[in-house]
Amino acid sequence: MQIVINDLWRIYVTPGTVPDAVQFQHSDYLEFLKTARQVDSLAFWQKQLQDTRPCFFPSLGALKRDQKRANSHLELEISTEHLATFSDEQKISVEAVMRLAWGIVLRSFTGMSDLCFGWQSTGRDDLVTGSPQAVGSLANIIACTMSLSPDDVVISTLDSVDKQLGSTSVHQYVTIPEVQRALGLKGNARLFNSCLLYTAELADLDNSIASSQGLELKHLSQRQSSPFDVAVHVRHLQGKLVVDICHSILNEEQACGVANTFGQALQKLTAAPEGAIQSIDLFNDRDYAQLVSWTGETTPGEREGGRSTVHELVDRHAHQTPSAQAVCGWDGDLTYLELLNEATKLAHFLITTGVGPRAVIPVVVDKSRWVPVALLAVLK
Repeated sequence: MQIVINDLWRIYVTPGTVPDAVQFQHSDYLEFLKTARQVDSLAFWQKQLQDTRPCFFPSLGALKRDQKRANSHLELEISTEHLATFSDEQKISVEAVMRLAWGIVLRSFTGMSDLCFGWQSTGRDDLVTGSPQAVGSLANIIACTMSLSPDDVVISTLDSVDKQLGSTSVHQYVTIPEVQRALGLKGNARLFNSCLLYTAELADLDNSIASSQGLELKHLSQRQSSPFDVAVHVRHLQGKLVVDICHSILNEEQACGVANTFGQALQKLTAAPEGAIQSIDLFNDRDYAQLVSWTGETTPGEREGGRSTVHELVDRHAHQTPSAQAVCGWDGDLTYLELLNEATKLAHFLITTGVGPRAVIPVVVDKSRWVPVALLAVLK
C-alpha cells in the first residue's frame, strides 16, 4: 500500500514528468529466490540463535475472551529531516536506529537485557529489476537479537546493530518456521512475538512542494494482518514519522502508549548518541498525563479519610475476579488469586521474622513474576 501512496504522492510533488513504470515480473522474482538462499544460511541461524532465550512482549492487562486483532495509528513528533540528519552525521543507517529504539522499548516492557524480535525486510533490494517499485509483498522476516546493558553507549550499540543488519540480510531467505524447527522448537513454541517493519521515504519526494500547493495526505484507517502479537510498522508521511501497530494482546490505549514510547526512545537516542542506554528516559508527557488522570479519579473502593491501600485493592480484586490475569512475566503468569495467596504467605513469613509496621524492607531481585509478590507482601 505504501508503494501506491508514494506513487500518488510523486505525481503531485515531483518536478517535471513522472517517470515510466518499471516493468516487474513475479516470475523473475521466483527464479531469483531459487538461487538467493545461501547453502549455509540455516546453519548460520542455528549458530546465531542457539543460546537465544524466547522474548515475548507482554499483554498489559487481562485479555478479553473475544479479543480480536486490531490496528492502531499514531503520528510522532519526529521529522524525516531530523532522522536523516542524524543518520548522515553518525554514519548509521536509519534501519539500525529503528531496531535499537524497538529494542529499548522491548527491554523496558520485558525487563530483559538479551532481546529477540522480528525484523521485516522489505525484500526490495533491487536484486530483481523493478522490485523496489513492485506492488505486492516481497517481505522476509529476519530474527534480530541484541544485548543491552545499562552502561552501553548508544552510538557504539548502534554501530553493532548496523553491522548485524548487514551480516544477517544475506541469510534472509530462510523462513522463521524453518529456523525454529532447526532449533528444536515444537508446536506453538516461538522465539519472539513482536516484529518491526520500517518503510523508508523515497528520495525524490519533495514535501515542501506539496506544502506550497496546499496538498495534504491524511490517515483515515489502515488494516494489516500479522502472525505476531505486536507488529510495528514505521513509515513516513508528509515529512514526519507515523507508527501503525497491528496487535492482538493490547487495547487501543495501550497500543498508542507503546507507539508513543517508541517515539520517545527515538527522540532520546538521537538527541544524545554519546550517552548510555540507562540514560534514555522513556517516561514522557503522555505517561505523565495518564498518571494525573489516574490520581484524579475516584473509585468505589474509597474509604472515609482517604483511599484504599494498594494491597486492599488487590485483595478486593482477587475476590471479585480471582481468575483474571494479574501478572505477566517472562517466567510465567499469575492470576489475582494466585498473587494474593503467594503474597499473603510471604507476608506471614516476614511477620515471623519480626517485621512490623513502618519497617523498611529492601527488595533486591531480578525482574520476574515474583517481584509483584514480594512488593505486595511488604505492603501487607
